[in-house]
Amino acid sequence: MTIHKILIVDDEPDLRNAVRGIFELNSFEVFEAHTLAQMWITLREKPDIDVVLLDLNLPDGDGLQTCGKIRNEFDCGIIITTGRNDHIDKIIGLESGADDYVCKPVELRELVARARSVIRRSSPPEDLTQKTLYRFSDWTFDPAIWKAENRRSGSVTMTRFESLLLQILLEHAGAPVSRDKLTSSLSGHSAQAFDRSIDNLVSRVRKKLSLTMDGDVAIKSVRGIGYQFSGDVHAEVQN
Repeated sequence: MTIHKILIVDDEPDLRNAVRGIFELNSFEVFEAHTLAQMWITLREKPDIDVVLLDLNLPDGDGLQTCGKIRNEFDCGIIITTGRNDHIDKIIGLESGADDYVCKPVELRELVARARSVIRRSSPPEDLTQKTLYRFSDWTFDPAIWKAENRRSGSVTMTRFESLLLQILLEHAGAPVSRDKLTSSLSGHSAQAFDRSIDNLVSRVRKKLSLTMDGDVAIKSVRGIGYQFSGDVHAEVQN
């Protein structure tokens, strides 16, 4: 059984204790932070956290402004939990990359159900988990271990979503892949609210692999559609 990890970011100790209790009863590993500073420390120490429960009103900053920064750096799901029942805040939070927006007071069992829903949407589709190696330019990419190795410069490790995005583009090399397909494949959401997240994810993959350094390999932007991987790609199915 997979033990999922959740980070509660809230400055109300009684609420943190209650939320911790219900998630531990449901077999989650729980971490806590009462400030944004503590949250960043925990995320960098535990990059495999599955979901962040993010309050908006924190002593050292506004969680709403932080949501997009989390999305740009980590693959975790984000559920905003707040007493601010403002429609505009909800729109901004979801457009910044939050997966869900829950107003306090929250029913604890519902919160667990919402967290599980976010985790299910974030899980890689079955057809993207086959053991296949991809070779392009000087790179060998193994999506099963989220790693790409360059025969000249060594290996780089990617996050789950970086690896999935690269695999999708490699599988469709030479053809444009729409933002909608990328978004639905990675997180199950409509592309409209998550265009920036896809763009940032592509930028991270480009930076890690320096895909344009040889001139014949690149992730190109296709205006009005999405992205396209250009260059020769060889897929090898491993037995």
